[in-house]
Amino acid sequence: MYTYNAKVVYAGERMGKLCCSNGMELEFSAPPEFGGYEGFATPEDLFTASIATCLMLTFETVCKKMGIDFQSFECECESTLEEIDGREMMTKVVIKSKVKGSEVRKLEKALKLAKKYCLVTNSIKSEVVFEPEVTGEKN
Repeated sequence: MYTYNAKVVYAGERMGKLCCSNGMELEFSAPPEFGGYEGFATPEDLFTASIATCLMLTFETVCKKMGIDFQSFECECESTLEEIDGREMMTKVVIKSKVKGSEVRKLEKALKLAKKYCLVTNSIKSEVVFEPEVTGEKN
């Protein structure tokens, strides 16, 4: 079992500072549509980014375990925020991943396994839609 910690400190008027247990620090804000500021990380950005980054790292781990290489990996993630029964929540996440490599079938399998084992997507209740694309030689 592992534990991870985050601390936030109010910095005034829709702003704060995030400090993580690994030493990372960043300023954050509410998004502009909720009275925040452009150019800062938002909780919505961090939620969405946690999915994309976790999927990439899980994919890399799966590929290493399977002994396969890939040339490139890109992932675009879009989260939809809606109000349901008076509460705002992320209701849907669409993940578009693009992988390029020479062993297409193995990379497709690795993406399926990354989807299965991604701890962040396994931890959220939003609908998660995967739209993978693998290019390269068929084998």
